[in-house]
Amino acid sequence: MVESAFPAHTASDGYLFSDNGKYILLNIAPGDGVAGVNPVDAIEADLKRVRAEFPGIEAGMTGGPALARTEERTTAHDIALASVIAIVSSIQHRRTSANTAIPSTIAYR
Repeated sequence: MVESAFPAHTASDGYLFSDNGKYILLNIAPGDGVAGVNPVDAIEADLKRVRAEFPGIEAGMTGGPALARTEERTTAHDIALASVIAIVSSIQHRRTSANTAIPSTIAYR
C-alpha cells in the first residue's frame, strides 16, 4: 500500500478532508465527448462562482493542466514585461548616446 504525502480523512458523508480538516479535496476529471471545452477554464469559471457566492471560502485547483496553464500565463506575462523593458531601455540608450556619441568618422580614424 502506498501512503500519500498528504494524509486525508473521509467523513461519514463521503467528503475527503486534509489531515488538519482545513481542506476538502475533490478529484475532478473531464468527461468523455466534451468537445471544445477546456476543463481548466470550466473549473476556473465554477471556482469564480463559488468564491462570489461564498466570499469566506478559499477555493483553488492544482494538477498538471492547471499548473501548465499558470506557467503559460506567467511566461507570457514575463516575456511581455521583458520586451517593454528592452524597448524602453533601447529608446533611453539612443536618446542619451545621441548627445554624447563620437561620430563614426572620427572613431575609426
